[in-house]
Amino acid sequence: MKTQISRHSYRPEKRYSGVYEQQGRMITDADWNEMSEISKARLDSRVGDLIGSGAPRIGGVAIVEDGGAVRIRGGRLYAGGLAGEVTAAVSAPDPDLFAFDQQADFPLTQNWLRPSGSYVLYGDVWERTVTALEDPELIDPGLHGADTCTRTQTMAQIKWCPVGVDPEDPAQNPPRGNAELSLDLRSRQAGSDPCDPCAEEVTIEGGIGNYLFRVEVHEIEGPPSDPTGLTLKWSSENGAEVYLIREEPPEFRQGDFVWELFYRSSELRQGVFLQPTIPDERGLLLTPYPDVPTRELVRRWDGFIELERDGESWSLVRGSDRGVTLAIGDAASTAPGRVSLGQDLAINLQSLSLRLGLEGRAFVVGDYWLATVRESAQQEGDVVLAQALPVGIEHHYMALAQIDETTGLVEPSDVARRRLAFPPLTDLGASDVSFEASQLCPQLSTAETVKQALELLCQVQAGGCRVTVGPGGTFETIDQAISVLLAEGNTDLCLCLTPGLQQLPNGLQLDNPDVRLDIEGAGGHGSSRILVEDGAIDLNVSSLRLAALDLRTAAPLPTISLQGFESLTVEDCSISGELETQTSQALISVRSSGEVLLRANQIEGIERSGLNLLREIFDNSPSTRQLAPLFDIVDRWAFEIEARSQAIDLAGKPLAERQAIAEDLRQTRQGRFSGLTDLLDRPLIKLESLLRATAPQLTAFRNALECLRAASIHEANAIALELPDGWMACRIEDSEIRGRVSLYGLPDREADLSQSEIIALRTALTNSMLASLGSSNQTLHISRNRLGALAIDGGIVAQLRALLSSGAVPTIDGIFGHLNLESNTIANGRLQLLAYRHSMTGNTFHDVDFLPQRNWLGWVIGRTAVYVGNQGVGSSTDALEDLTLENSQAANLDLVIRS
Repeated sequence: MKTQISRHSYRPEKRYSGVYEQQGRMITDADWNEMSEISKARLDSRVGDLIGSGAPRIGGVAIVEDGGAVRIRGGRLYAGGLAGEVTAAVSAPDPDLFAFDQQADFPLTQNWLRPSGSYVLYGDVWERTVTALEDPELIDPGLHGADTCTRTQTMAQIKWCPVGVDPEDPAQNPPRGNAELSLDLRSRQAGSDPCDPCAEEVTIEGGIGNYLFRVEVHEIEGPPSDPTGLTLKWSSENGAEVYLIREEPPEFRQGDFVWELFYRSSELRQGVFLQPTIPDERGLLLTPYPDVPTRELVRRWDGFIELERDGESWSLVRGSDRGVTLAIGDAASTAPGRVSLGQDLAINLQSLSLRLGLEGRAFVVGDYWLATVRESAQQEGDVVLAQALPVGIEHHYMALAQIDETTGLVEPSDVARRRLAFPPLTDLGASDVSFEASQLCPQLSTAETVKQALELLCQVQAGGCRVTVGPGGTFETIDQAISVLLAEGNTDLCLCLTPGLQQLPNGLQLDNPDVRLDIEGAGGHGSSRILVEDGAIDLNVSSLRLAALDLRTAAPLPTISLQGFESLTVEDCSISGELETQTSQALISVRSSGEVLLRANQIEGIERSGLNLLREIFDNSPSTRQLAPLFDIVDRWAFEIEARSQAIDLAGKPLAERQAIAEDLRQTRQGRFSGLTDLLDRPLIKLESLLRATAPQLTAFRNALECLRAASIHEANAIALELPDGWMACRIEDSEIRGRVSLYGLPDREADLSQSEIIALRTALTNSMLASLGSSNQTLHISRNRLGALAIDGGIVAQLRALLSSGAVPTIDGIFGHLNLESNTIANGRLQLLAYRHSMTGNTFHDVDFLPQRNWLGWVIGRTAVYVGNQGVGSSTDALEDLTLENSQAANLDLVIRS
């Protein structure tokens, strides 16, 4: 669409950086529009400098194969710095994975040529104007139909071309045309009209006028850089006079104009199409106004010209300008409607002389030029536009995938692979910069990041003690490596595990305050796996670091005890183990007198009770019984393998059979198991929805089964992580901890305070009582995690209860000086918190109605507390009982802080 603007004042060559109003001065539409153009251009140029072209690894567009068919996975796409969003049409059955002809920005008619043979898919990102004729919501009904501002919309279209055509080559696929246009103001007295030999002179009435003149490429035939046909159109109204057909005012149909009849979808057909053929869906240029207009919209122009080329020669097919039929005439003639053709096109328009370069020029549908005419500043003979390039539209292209007619999706090159799934800057890995350890440097073969490669290189060059452990390594097993290195007098033990399975049949024990122990896996999901068959893991050293490990226990363990006197780090690890049901036992206990960092881990403390409940649910009906054995599996490795097998089976079932399974599952939930908490009910409902879907994806079923497993672990609420005291500066970040996190010891499963005890404690916990609590002055940061719950040692709860019954002052020492909860999701909404100061910001508490018999979430005890931007998610608004002496609250949603 075109807009009613006074002029186009943005000039990138002037390098303006802002637009500022002056006191007492007026502001025009051009000022406002130029401000938007400056801001957008600065942003686009910076994104172009940083990203260029590509698709992000998370949320990016991708071309995938699904069931033998090529599909588009919607997402973001950057082309030449311009960001677009490829989305599915509303009619697409799957909004995430859809066919080529189901794009929202690129609707195709039935006769449009779909991709065939061997071809390349590429993205075309460009911007266009949208008015209220396309989006009626741009008009405020309170203004009674008055039009206001228009919008620009970023289009992201996936197009195709045959193999052998490079969509990113400007010579084959120009982003914008490069033809130069000149416009001069003509004299109002013109010579003889070549269309009327009886007329010696034609008088052009009126002054120069004030208007914005637009020349636009309507259509081309043949390649854009070597066209065989070209149609131009022009307007002194910027082509902005547009109406719905049969809603145009009577005066719109009058006058010597050319009318363009078009569809809304015609506006999406700008740019170049490299596919072999396309149907003609451009607007129809007609004069006079048709008696029975067709299509949806009508726009008027002052004139148009249609040219065709044969070899090196151009010829006039047809055209008119304000009622004057265009004709070839003497190049020196000043008569209106005179056309001269050679290396340039020259036309005498009513008020302007137009000259456009043709030889060796590229044209793109949608190219346009704008020229501002002002009577107060210009006179006859003045140059209005001098050899100007088009100001719009600029297209940005990026190749996405090549599809072979026989073999399907072609494996991309290394450069294309990295470009099509680039990571965040904070998550750059070795493969993202095309790092590969060569045969000349096998010591670096285990590196997954550039940081790891540099560390390994430094160790090698410094003669350090880093050794490889596992198949092909210096040592076969971890305990062997530790034993030999200690015997050799080494106390800095740096073990790098090779990919594969490490078995610890008797656990792993090391108690030596002089040892610095670093165990790092090869990286990647499940690359370096450790299976503890029996015995405990008990590491008590000076400093401890575990990274990129996948640790599983084969049987319930007493504990995994990790202690580093100076520091302790566990990052990028997956740790899972079974705990005895209904016992106060933690999977992992972490202690340090220095600094502790737990980052980007997945920790599962599993009790079978939650899994057993799911097994019962699926065993309740014959149609769902096939899924019941899946939840007998405690080991996550085995679960993932079986879940994939079950997902394949479910996705392959006929729709009617899947819908029957969904109905049985619904009846089970609403019948015998109607009392399920939201924690389990939500993923079951999601599975039902997938079963009823017309074309569910394999990954969706697999994710649904994994979500059920995670919910069952949270439901059982075992103790996944214990922090025995608050004498450490501890950070827990970006992790998923399935189960409870326990502070200051192990909680008693049933030892929670009643609401009446909470009310009584508000009176008992005076300032002097709280002063008796010994603060460590250390801080516990828990940020951006998903947790099951937070609990307090059962002995502390007993002391608080004793305070009520006998007045005994609690003797609690070593509590955290500051407990900071930020941007976490608490899966089942149970809280028992004790620290000197508390900060809770941006947390979400799910299933806060986990215990229907109470309407409160938990309690907080300490000196002060701040609650900002937290949210409760459940069937009702729940309360957090605050027992601090002073608290501050702001912007908490569906969460009452009672104090």
